[in-house]
Amino acid sequence: MEETKFLLFFWCSILFFSKIEGNDPRGIDVGLLNGDSYPVTNIKTHRYEPDPSEPNKHLFSCDSLEVDLVLSNGENLTVYINHLKSKIGGGEQKRLNQATGIRNMANNRFGADLKVGRFITLGDFNCEPDEPELAPLLGDKRLLNISNNLDKGEKWSHLQVVLDKNDTNKVKSAEVSQFDYILLSPTIAQSNPDVKPIVERRGLVYYPEITETLKKKDEAVAIVYNNDGARFPSVGKYGTEASDHCGIFVDLDL
Repeated sequence: MEETKFLLFFWCSILFFSKIEGNDPRGIDVGLLNGDSYPVTNIKTHRYEPDPSEPNKHLFSCDSLEVDLVLSNGENLTVYINHLKSKIGGGEQKRLNQATGIRNMANNRFGADLKVGRFITLGDFNCEPDEPELAPLLGDKRLLNISNNLDKGEKWSHLQVVLDKNDTNKVKSAEVSQFDYILLSPTIAQSNPDVKPIVERRGLVYYPEITETLKKKDEAVAIVYNNDGARFPSVGKYGTEASDHCGIFVDLDL
């Protein structure tokens, strides 16, 4: 088996090929950082796919980027890179349409049972795993959500903090969610059934008060967030964080 590391991140998009601008008016794109070890044989953008609910609009908020790679053993690997509609303004139907569109891509290429596919679906889905809009992806247990292999207090990847508008040093509320995913196709999952991702939380904003706020809901979550206050040197109060999302790393046998 070949061991390959994939990095899921949303702090910026670094592309190894000519940039294809996505649909997000803020300029937020998706991308894949890749070295020479895994040559790219195909790149397909789905930014122009129409939304079935609003055919005059694009389906994907940014893009759903489909990239084919060749591993050193000659096997092919497909990666679907996504950033679904944010929670701002709801967007439940939009995320459902997007998740359905991603699943249809895999079905059309690898068959509805997904048995012949070697692919990874990943990205910021902006939604908890039990929400119905993600059912086309997470409802099929043949796709392995590797975050399920983590303990309960470690599964989250997004931190939402509300500060007092009159005192930005005062935390009004804080909550965590699992918004970011790496899903393995059945073939890859078979070789990696117990794989656990590393969730990088040192880029999150740090306030001791957040620890106490989270502790009221789940002490395990609070312990993971606090991590003895360990943050990257430039990360401290609100506005210095790398992101409100955490990077996710995983080593896979392929």
